[in-house]
Amino acid sequence: MKTILEALRDTEKAYRDVLKKISKENGITIAEWSLLAFLANGFDTQDKLSKEMNLDNSTLSRQLSSLVKKKNWFQVWQWVGIGANSFTKSPQRVN
Repeated sequence: MKTILEALRDTEKAYRDVLKKISKENGITIAEWSLLAFLANGFDTQDKLSKEMNLDNSTLSRQLSSLVKKKNWFQVWQWVGIGANSFTKSPQRVN
């Protein structure tokens, strides 16, 4: 029988696998997916985003630039904006 910690690790791995699959299908990274979730939850300035995501402004700027260059980012953002609250009320930073 699995310990609680083993079950939690298995659940986290399954969750990460789903995130990777969704990210790959939509052509964005998990970090970009997380960024879109924060945007969908109302973090609308770079300062707010950098504080909430615990990123420095230059890293956040690179992520934003990379995301904007992708062709389908707006469609993904619309989906995240509709579905973000069903995943989490306050998105967590993805390492």
